[in-house]
Amino acid sequence: MCEEGADIDVCLTNPCDAQATCTDNPPPTLGANCTCNPGYMGDGHVGGTGCSDYVYWSDDHDDDIKRAHRDGSGMETIIDTGSSVAEGLALDHAGLNIYWSVRDAHAIYVANKDGSSARTLLTSPAIELPEGIVLDPIYG
Repeated sequence: MCEEGADIDVCLTNPCDAQATCTDNPPPTLGANCTCNPGYMGDGHVGGTGCSDYVYWSDDHDDDIKRAHRDGSGMETIIDTGSSVAEGLALDHAGLNIYWSVRDAHAIYVANKDGSSARTLLTSPAIELPEGIVLDPIYG
């Protein structure tokens, strides 16, 4: 039985991804902080985004978006952009999304970081020729 106010090391329950470091919060704060190891991205939590070392790029030869681990292993096509080249890529690590623009389609698209659930986010002649994307993680 624990005494009221006793410090319990939350890191002992392994709340962090295998590629993250766990830091127990001292009382009166509860929980732990998970920080991805150098070279990895994500929130570090097992039940969250975890930690990933994927590198993403657009391939204008094959008209698709690919990803691979930093060591080059596991290369895969995650999105086939048809006959259009993805001009800009942006990753949303918190939302687990990837965004890209296609100039010729006057459009910006979004999908899950694994390429699933791809859809058009914005299309309009008014955006003319989108080439780059920057995300605003604070204000969306």
